[in-house]
Amino acid sequence: MSFADFMLRVQSVDTRIIRVLVFLAILIPLVNPLPVPMVVTDAPRTLYDFIEQLPPGSVMLVDTNISAAYRPTLYGTAEAVFSHAMRRGLRVVLTSFAPEGPMFNEQMIESVAVPAGKVYGVDYVHLGYRAGGEGAVAEVLRDFHGAYDTDFHGNRVADIPIMQDVRTARDVSLVVIHSAGGYAGGGWVRQAVDPYGLPLAVSVTGVMAPSHYPYTDAGQIIALLSDMKSGAEYETLIQRPGVSLAGMGAQTFAHILIILLIFLSNVSYFANRGRRAKK
Repeated sequence: MSFADFMLRVQSVDTRIIRVLVFLAILIPLVNPLPVPMVVTDAPRTLYDFIEQLPPGSVMLVDTNISAAYRPTLYGTAEAVFSHAMRRGLRVVLTSFAPEGPMFNEQMIESVAVPAGKVYGVDYVHLGYRAGGEGAVAEVLRDFHGAYDTDFHGNRVADIPIMQDVRTARDVSLVVIHSAGGYAGGGWVRQAVDPYGLPLAVSVTGVMAPSHYPYTDAGQIIALLSDMKSGAEYETLIQRPGVSLAGMGAQTFAHILIILLIFLSNVSYFANRGRRAKK
């Protein structure tokens, strides 16, 4: 087949073939993650370095306010940070002030803490959902035991070993929140940073990130992570490929394929136009 004939056939390719190619370019990296080079930016690196310098046994409070709609963009970051904390020997208190948050906390526990042999109540605890938004955040930070009688599984908070050392915000060394909306980082700055001076790291959706820039510029948020890309960078730092790197791989290879198809279709168009002009 000559080049001219090939270019002519390109313009008549069945669109179903193109759809299948795009589908495979997305599916294969998701099922079998392919290595995607990631340049780690300042925010994930800052949070990583901060966790690295915390002494083992330090308490990290993680607030998971992720909804199902934003799982692809935020869950990977949450799992990667939780995995890093478990590796470092930190004690993690998991909370949520959004109704869907507890199921993601449980998913992190099953995928990270359980395989690592971490002990519930000693290395980590899941306190569960607390209604009330920013007001509930203030209540919990003022008195964990007063805000929670029992944890997510119905255990008395007073009987949980880790909670015997965690009574107020002053017993916490770092707060990390993952939020898809609501008061997000601003509320935590007002309730955790200003009154208690707690270091705060925030993971939000891409459209929410700009509203948090004033807090980062003021030093009230030590690290601002956003969307799937930050999660992929953090997975790169801890050398634990997860859902974020898989998602970035799917996007990368799908975009490369689309660019190649656009280039090929344009070459075909101009080649065939020149061929028709000669006739």
